[in-house]
Order: sequence, then structure tokens, then C-alpha cells
Amino acid sequence: MSIKQSLPRMSATLLVGALLIILFNVSTMMSSALSDKSAPKAVKGELDLSEVDLSSINSIPLAGNWEFYWQNLLTPAEVAEAGLEPSFIIAPKVWTRSPDNGEGVASQGFATYHLNVRTDKKYANLSLKIPTIGTAYRLYIDDKLMSEGGRVGETAETSEPGYNSNIVLFQPNSESFSVTVQVSNYDYYASGMWRYLRIGEPQNIQQEQYQLIIRAAFLLAIFFNCCFI
Repeated sequence: MSIKQSLPRMSATLLVGALLIILFNVSTMMSSALSDKSAPKAVKGELDLSEVDLSSINSIPLAGNWEFYWQNLLTPAEVAEAGLEPSFIIAPKVWTRSPDNGEGVASQGFATYHLNVRTDKKYANLSLKIPTIGTAYRLYIDDKLMSEGGRVGETAETSEPGYNSNIVLFQPNSESFSVTVQVSNYDYYASGMWRYLRIGEPQNIQQEQYQLIIRAAFLLAIFFNCCFI
């Protein structure tokens, strides 16, 4: 068989392989999505993970109803001491669509999200996977500033966007801790925590991240093979 005759067969084989791997990735993502749907959800700013063994899973989303303080940038201490009445917001979702009262807020502005988390035991170390947040943020675990993106501010002049995803390692003081996120947005039509924050043991978060990188590399390699061979 000549090289010219074998090329179509090679291309067909690569195409079939690409389709199989794409189907595998789609099924994996659907399985992950179904797993997230069955995970515990926060209720009125409290997320109870006491029935979840974080050692046995890659990660779990911090999803559900977070406390939400619109037009307030509060530190964790101020959340505890200010005595403000919170509204509650579904996260992840842009804040223009998600307050529990059904009334959205303006896309431009600033706010504080707050969540109390309870785990099944005191872990020596945990990791928090932070996605991009729209469009500037400061994130605290208990009273410690752990990560920030851009510059959070109360005006367009004092705020600066920064799409800084991150993975942070922390040592919980007990089986309970809080996550506080200050957010401001004056630069984009979508705002707030629009993707899942995820928590897990450090080695499991690293493994999850590694799998995502390998999956993306496979898809990219297949794309180039299909296009150029």
C-alpha cells in the first residue's frame, strides 16, 4: 500500500480515536457534574460536610446559599461583630441573578460573601481551589487573608480587575472554619463568584488538577493530529 493510500486510513483511525477520547472526557465531566449535584449544599450560610470523608474524594464544591452583604466590604471579624442582617445568595452564579429574594443587584458594585464550613474532623491540611472571580477579590479563611486577585475597591477608581485563580493550602484550627470573600466589579457585565470554589485534601486537589492538565493535553494533541496529518 502506498503512502498516499495509507493517509486516509490513518486520518480515519485518528478521527475515531479522537471521538472516543472526546466521548470519554464528556462522560467523565458528566459524572463529575452529577457528583457535584449530590454533594451537600450550604443552607443560610452554613455548609455541613460532617458526613463527608474528604480523604476519599478529589474535592467538593462550596455551593449553596452563602451569606451576602451587598455594598459592604467586611473582614471576617466585622462579619461576626457588625451585627448586620445578611441576605443569602446562590453560589456559584453571577450576583445579578442569584439573591434568594429573586431580585438581582447591579453588575457593578461590591459585596462580601461569607460561609461557615463544618467537616467530619480536624484535618492537618486542606486545600482550597479558587477559580477566577468577577472581577477583583480578597479571600480569607477564618481571619487570615489567603489569596487575592486585582484590587478590591468601593469605586471604579479604587478597584482593579485581576483574574487570579489559585490553590491555597491551609491548616484548619478545628473541624469548623469560615470562608469570607470580598468582591468588587466595575469592568465586566458578569460579576461575583461565578464558578465553584472547591475544597479537599492537598494530594487529592493536586491529583484532580493533574487529571485536568492531562485531559487538556490529550485533546490538544488530537486536535493537531486531525488538522495537520
